[in-house]
Amino acid sequence: GALPISFAPTAQPIQPTAQPTAQPTAEPTALPTQMPTPVPTATPTSIPTAEPTAAPSDTPVPSPPCENTCAGRPAGMHQVAGIDVYCDGDGWALVQSAGMSLCQTEDYGALPSVSLNSCGFLSEQDVRLLATYSSRVALEDESKFGPRRAESVDNRAIEALQTSGNWQNLPNLFDGDLCWDVKPLCTVLSTQWPDMYHSCGNPDCVHWFYNLPGSMWVHSSVAYTPLGTSRTWLKTDTPATPCTEEPSTPQPTPDPTLFYIGVPVRRRRL
Repeated sequence: GALPISFAPTAQPIQPTAQPTAQPTAEPTALPTQMPTPVPTATPTSIPTAEPTAAPSDTPVPSPPCENTCAGRPAGMHQVAGIDVYCDGDGWALVQSAGMSLCQTEDYGALPSVSLNSCGFLSEQDVRLLATYSSRVALEDESKFGPRRAESVDNRAIEALQTSGNWQNLPNLFDGDLCWDVKPLCTVLSTQWPDMYHSCGNPDCVHWFYNLPGSMWVHSSVAYTPLGTSRTWLKTDTPATPCTEEPSTPQPTPDPTLFYIGVPVRRRRL
């Protein structure tokens, strides 16, 4: 009879190991294919923010209308943003002035308008409004160090006026050689306009404020009354469109102007 067919026993299946059975090679095991994939890979998207990002705008920050700036106006008194101020002819608006030859300390205070011959300053509300249409601040006065002028180097000084703040604890606000040092543990008197900076404890440094306990003060680059004129200027912004030149109100002079009237002379016949 036929012999029975025998089969070798089947091998046991290999159980997967917890760790990979081979170490990855330093070189790829297959050459990269030159064929593109049938479906393009999507570009990665950025992580979404909690708030939607505003779309960038090409629209510039709006410039003020002509009636809200000194820019383009001749030197003289003008209505700027509804306030009577002196414009210097180069875009600067005068918001504080004290000519010590015409101004007594007891007369110094808030005024509805400010000219070159004024003895005082505009209110905090008026200065805040004018600062909205301005970009820089300039300080002028005359002390034992002579006449000096300092202009703000960035927008922090004007922003303090726009937000009813002050210039205290804001370093390097102005150029020039004014001193801004404050002694430690000294009570400063700055709050908001007109009290902007107090170099407490340093008599040769800036005292640009008005309210002094028990009396009033004149804005000064030192701790005593200015020897000459003290003034604060705001550099108003360029208007959106060219403005029609308007006549200015001339500044009165301290002395009356003399007019000489010519008298005709009758010639004698010889």
